[in-house]
Amino acid sequence: MFKRLLIVFCILPLIVFAQKKTNSANKQAQKAYEQANQSISEKLYDKAISELNQAISLDPNFLFAYQQLGDLYRKSGKYSNALNNYQRVLSIDPEFHPLTYFGIAESELNTGNYAKAIEHFNKYLTYPGLNTTSVDKINK
Repeated sequence: MFKRLLIVFCILPLIVFAQKKTNSANKQAQKAYEQANQSISEKLYDKAISELNQAISLDPNFLFAYQQLGDLYRKSGKYSNALNNYQRVLSIDPEFHPLTYFGIAESELNTGNYAKAIEHFNKYLTYPGLNTTSVDKINK
């Protein structure tokens, strides 16, 4: 139950975040990203993953696509794949979004890298205006 609540509290803000301006300069990459969002809304997660991978292959610096791909992998319990995508986000822009740190920390926690998980949870907690429920879960 805790894990499901944690996922809900992490994914919902990202869905809202994903609705911000998320453009790629590459029109084909942008189209693949938009198709992935449609697939997510239809709960076609495998299709969304494929479309996001296509977006990334067309635009290797498409931060929103990496972030969303990491979130989908994390949601499906594929934490190593999630880690790879969150690490790519942070390598391009370490201040892209606080939820990147939450996602990478949760993925590290679930792959046994506890020291890095603590480091990234602590980084997440430095951002203002965080969801109090997610902060409470971390602090327990």
